[in-house]
Amino acid sequence: MLRKSPLFTSVAIASLALGLGANTAIFGLLDQALLRPLPVKKPHELVLLTSPGVNRGSFTGDNSDRLFSRPLYLDLRDRNQVFSGLIARAPESANLVYQGQSEAVNTELVTGNFFDVLGIRPELGRLLSAHDDVIKNAQPVVVLGYGYWTRRFGGNPSIIGQPVRINNSLMTVIGVAPRDFFGIDVGRVPDVYVPLAMKTAVTPTADGYDDRTFHFLHILGRLKPGVTIQQANASLQVLYKPMLDADLAVMTGNISKRFRDRFLAKVMLLQPGYNGVPTFRENAGTPLYISMAMVGLVLLIACANVANLLVARGLGRQKEIAIRLALGASRRDIVRQLLAESLVLAILGGLAGLLVSLWTSSLMVGSIPGANGGASGLSASLDPRTVAFTFALALLTGLGFGLLPAMQSTRPNVYPTLKDQGGSVIGGFGQIRSRQALVVGQVALSLLLLVGAGLFTRSLMNLRKLDPGFRTANLVVFNFDASRNGYSQPRIHQLYEEIQQRLAAVPGVASASLAEIVPLSGDANTNSIHVQGYEPKTDENMNPNFDAVSPGYFRTMGIPLLAGRDFTLQDKLSAQKVALVNETFAKRYLGTGNPLGRRFGYHGQGAADVEIVGVVKDGKYNTLRDEKMSFIYVPYQQDPDLNSISATVRTLAPPETLMPALRHEIANMDSNLAIWDLRTMDSQVNTSLFAERMTAILCATFGALATVLAFIGLYGVMAFSVARRTREIGIRMALGAGRRRVLGMVLKEVAWMCLIGVGLGVPLAIGLSHYLVSQLYGVAPTDAMTLLFAISTMICVSLVAGFVPARRAAGIDPNIALRYE
Repeated sequence: MLRKSPLFTSVAIASLALGLGANTAIFGLLDQALLRPLPVKKPHELVLLTSPGVNRGSFTGDNSDRLFSRPLYLDLRDRNQVFSGLIARAPESANLVYQGQSEAVNTELVTGNFFDVLGIRPELGRLLSAHDDVIKNAQPVVVLGYGYWTRRFGGNPSIIGQPVRINNSLMTVIGVAPRDFFGIDVGRVPDVYVPLAMKTAVTPTADGYDDRTFHFLHILGRLKPGVTIQQANASLQVLYKPMLDADLAVMTGNISKRFRDRFLAKVMLLQPGYNGVPTFRENAGTPLYISMAMVGLVLLIACANVANLLVARGLGRQKEIAIRLALGASRRDIVRQLLAESLVLAILGGLAGLLVSLWTSSLMVGSIPGANGGASGLSASLDPRTVAFTFALALLTGLGFGLLPAMQSTRPNVYPTLKDQGGSVIGGFGQIRSRQALVVGQVALSLLLLVGAGLFTRSLMNLRKLDPGFRTANLVVFNFDASRNGYSQPRIHQLYEEIQQRLAAVPGVASASLAEIVPLSGDANTNSIHVQGYEPKTDENMNPNFDAVSPGYFRTMGIPLLAGRDFTLQDKLSAQKVALVNETFAKRYLGTGNPLGRRFGYHGQGAADVEIVGVVKDGKYNTLRDEKMSFIYVPYQQDPDLNSISATVRTLAPPETLMPALRHEIANMDSNLAIWDLRTMDSQVNTSLFAERMTAILCATFGALATVLAFIGLYGVMAFSVARRTREIGIRMALGAGRRRVLGMVLKEVAWMCLIGVGLGVPLAIGLSHYLVSQLYGVAPTDAMTLLFAISTMICVSLVAGFVPARRAAGIDPNIALRYE
């Protein structure tokens, strides 16, 4: 039956393929990022440890509530009664040198029991074990991630037992992690796994191995059989109290009674850890859920289109169905046959949707920062869960769009239909109303998507128009770390000065400078301070952001100096400690007086010994969404533990043309000094807006797709309506109705459907848009311009869709129309 109507079948399958393919693509990413359990033994037994509340010390990671020190990990591991195993990991970056080639790699510091507790077997060789993590710096061994093994070493099994250099330490490759294990932090795939006891080799300038105030570990536990999260929570509180006492005892600086009481009142909380550390989920979860909701609406519109086609097809098959009923077929039998045809359409649409999803997923995964080369661990390939989702959704939609047309098509008036009287003046009135109702729903849903697309697009445009406080054009940035190559601190300071001078001398370079943190990279460095002459308010946050920069940094970045002076080469480690602060810092802590010469100090380091020598303009530091924050710049030469640093180079020519020369200059100074993340500042801004760009692009794409589907649906209804009313229109014209009146009559019907759809869609869009407030910037959910754009777009699309059938109606010849049917 479907083969007899190739146009109907192809249009229906194409509509479903677009709707199902978009849903499959988004679900595939959402499943990998948010839903899928880790590929480990009994993942639902895993829990992630968190401890929300006040804290003090150094924090290296994404969320201080789930960062712990190694001494606290050991206390929990050795004293608990609820875990069959407790593991810890810390994401780091290091240089790996093999056969003279140096490369920056994602490094995972893990406890020796990491793989054993997760129940993971090696792809090759052996994995880390408990005896690899007993004595500090005693076991220089490394396990390669499967992706890195195949990418860097070509999957060569002879790498087992071979030496590689991690930073400045020689280590032996003992194994390869399994193919399907991408670590426990989705979005960050480790290249190498190193025992936690070798931390000094990976982070030579930031040990903190035995420091209770150095928080850098994520801790996951595997519950013992029969132990619930609630029971484990209750048991841990008893253990946690003396550990907090031990942490408090080693804290330095002025500790108020209020802080002490709040710190000691903290509790240890467990949350499900079956899908690992939620860093990527927290960053990408909301955009993915929004995208999933939008592709769901697109699928509804596609289903409405197919339902419209089925209603029209049912009207064309009324005589066939009447004959079947007259010959004794039951209505149930015919409904079952029509539903079977709908399910076949849905399955074919699902198969085509899988192809659409492969193309769509490849584009989406390829656009994710760090996704190329498998760095993100996200895949565009289909897996059994995604395929099962597609066909379950296809069967559901097949029943959804097929049931109403099937019920309507099996209710013909048998006697008049068999006498060929079905095409009366306005035959199929009920079916026409059903099709009109479906189109009204399409218009409403399309308007909803257009409003969402408009809001996200305007939000992205507002972010793009923001002044970040520096000039992004013709600016190149990249990272390197001389501490990984075994340089002493005096030599690192000297080398960094030489690198800055050599980069500035490259032809085509206007200026060059160094900084520990790249603006808008999401990295942040904070420290607790006390300001001379300033009395903090109760519970006031005295932890401004910091960056250590070189002389000339503000000129290179284009950051205006408002008062005082820049850093100079004389601001060295042995000189007076100095700093520049931004406007917000000066207003908040220094009042309206002259900020120059004022001082502040670091908690736990005695008096206020850092002199403020300048004030610079406010800017954006972590993200473009930042509210105004206090910021301090210090000379990197006064940092006693220099490690990773970023070069910022202002070019006279297009920045991409100078990148090879900059890379070559670093290699000339030290061929083993790996650089990474070589990019322009414009691309850095784009990366920082990835979630906003992806959401806006997807919403605009889905909004456009929904509008096209609504256009097709509206055109189909009006074309069918005109065809069914040919005799009626002929009579009207024979009785004196002019072409203009017939044209207006048809367009009036189009306008009513559009206005009803808009009337339903506007309040729905306003109501749902309030849930998007946290994702918007500089635009209200009820933005009049966005609503006007969406409404005018739908009205124009509706009128264009209705104009062709209306023109055809106005051109009907009454003589031919009166002989119609």
